[in-house]
Amino acid sequence: NSLKRIGNFQQSFVYHIEIINNQVWFALTDHQSMNQVKVIDENGNLGATYEVGISPGDFAVWESNTSNFSWVFVANEGNFGASNGSISMIDNLGNVTSIEEIGDVVQSITVYDNKLIAIVNNSHKIKLYDISEDGLSLPGIEISTEYSSPREMVVVNDKLYFTNWETSDVKVLNLFNYKIESSIQTGAMPEGIIVDGSNLWIANSGSTTLSKIDINSHSVETIEVGDGPQSLLKHNGSIFISRRYYDSLWNEFYGTSKIILD
Repeated sequence: NSLKRIGNFQQSFVYHIEIINNQVWFALTDHQSMNQVKVIDENGNLGATYEVGISPGDFAVWESNTSNFSWVFVANEGNFGASNGSISMIDNLGNVTSIEEIGDVVQSITVYDNKLIAIVNNSHKIKLYDISEDGLSLPGIEISTEYSSPREMVVVNDKLYFTNWETSDVKVLNLFNYKIESSIQTGAMPEGIIVDGSNLWIANSGSTTLSKIDINSHSVETIEVGDGPQSLLKHNGSIFISRRYYDSLWNEFYGTSKIILD
């Protein structure tokens, strides 16, 4: 196998990357005036450039069941404390529209059952919108997380599990009645969350651990992985952990860890 560089972007501008329909989507930002999404094809060629809102990060995709129409949603965090977070919507023809002033830091988004779910971190809320080929149905449904500082999420069996920095837990939102029905304690500042089928895996970014949560019983196992676990990926029977941490002088360090699943 050989490595091939794709894209020619200043590293400090690359804020998020995802593979969508065999293309690599880059969210690029200087957190001020330069806010773009660039799409690179499988041969490394630049396919499209889109102007989006301030500090683009997470992506989510919706595809129509009745036509070839699709949306790629972009979570634009906005400036911390300014409540100018937004969502850009890019259709399959390359047209871009946006929903402005969602709140303070649009942290993460996901699509589930023809709904767009957005976590708005510093507004301490979750927004849900119905999706159609016409866009998002406004104003949507808003759910307060009671100053929990929500971060990342997964959906399992019509329930939204989301991490929370301030309360150091995973809260469970019932997507039928939109009530937060329970919470599960984790380590400090839980961030990334994934599911392996029967367990949730949580990266406790303020500590050195992962929390492994049984979805049915909510029992919790704590696993040491090293300082600053942030993001998680399940691949080929293993959990891969990216880590970022600091020393007493705020020098930044990076690391990775791996857990082999049974």
